[in-house]
Amino acid sequence: MSKLAQIRSIVQEARELIEEFNSDAVAAIEEYNANLASLTTLQESVALTDVPRIKENLNSFTGLQEQTLTPIIECEDPDNLLAPADPLEPFEVREPRRGAIAAKLWGVVAALALFVILGIVGAVQQHLSLDPSQIDAKQLLQSYAFYKQFLPGMNASPFIGVAMAALASILFGILVSWVLLHKAAANNLTEAKALFEAAKEYVENHRPRIEHLKTLAAFLAEAKRNLEGLKVLGEEYEARAKRIRFFEGNDATAISESSRKELARLQKLFDKLDALSQVQLCKSGEDVDEAVRNLFEEAGKLVEETKEEIYRG
Repeated sequence: MSKLAQIRSIVQEARELIEEFNSDAVAAIEEYNANLASLTTLQESVALTDVPRIKENLNSFTGLQEQTLTPIIECEDPDNLLAPADPLEPFEVREPRRGAIAAKLWGVVAALALFVILGIVGAVQQHLSLDPSQIDAKQLLQSYAFYKQFLPGMNASPFIGVAMAALASILFGILVSWVLLHKAAANNLTEAKALFEAAKEYVENHRPRIEHLKTLAAFLAEAKRNLEGLKVLGEEYEARAKRIRFFEGNDATAISESSRKELARLQKLFDKLDALSQVQLCKSGEDVDEAVRNLFEEAGKLVEETKEEIYRG
C-alpha cells in the first residue's frame, strides 16, 4: 500500500471514530438537556397549580392528624445546581497534505536551474562570452550545441543539444520533485498517525463525561416519572377529598375510617408533591446529591405503594 493510500486509510478511520463518538455525544447531551428542562418545567407547573389547589382542599378540613413534613432541599452554592450541558469542543479531522505543492514547485525550479547551468557550462566549454549584454538567441543555441556531441551520428543541428539539455533538466526536476514528495508523504504519514492517536485520546478523554450524562439523563427521566405519578395520584385523591367533604362533611374526626385513610394518603402525596416541586437539583461533586436522589426514590416508593392500595382495594 502506498503512503498516500495509508494516509487516507488512517484519516478515514479517525474520521469514522470521531463521527461515531460525536453522534453518541450529541444524542446524550440533547437527552440530558431535554430531561433537565422537562423536569424543571414540571416542577414549576406542580408548584403553581397542584400544590396550592391540594393545600386549599386539605385546609378545608378540620381535625386532620398532623404529619411529619419532608424538608425542602436547597443548594447552599448556586454553582452546585445541575445545569444544561454544553456541546463538546469539535475535533477536526483533516487529511495532512503538506509539501505536495512545494515539492512540485521545487521540481520546476530545479529543472530551470539545471537548464540554465547546462547553458552556462556549454558556453564556458565553447569559450563563448557570458556577458548578458552580448547574449542573443544564436549564442544561446551555440551554448547548448555543446551537448550534441554526446550523441554521435545525430543531426548537427544545435537544437539537438537544446533538446538534450531540456530533457536532462526535466528528468532532474522530476527526480527532485519525487524525492521531496516522498519526504512529504513520509511526514504526512507520521502526521496522520498522530492525528489518529489524537482522535482516540479525544474520545477517551470525553467518553466518561458522556457516559455520566447518560446516567444523569436516566435519573432525571425517572425523577420526572415519579413526580408525574405523584401529580396524577394527587389529583385522584383530591377528587376523593371533595367527595368526602360533600357527603360526609369537613370534620375529619367525624368521617368514616376509610375516608380518614384516604385523607391521610392525600396528605402524604401532598407532602411529597410540595417537596419535589421545590427541591433544587443539587450536585455533590459531579453526581446528584444523595439527599435529592433519596427524595425522588421515596416519592417513587410512595407512588408504588399508593398504586397497590388502589388496585388492591
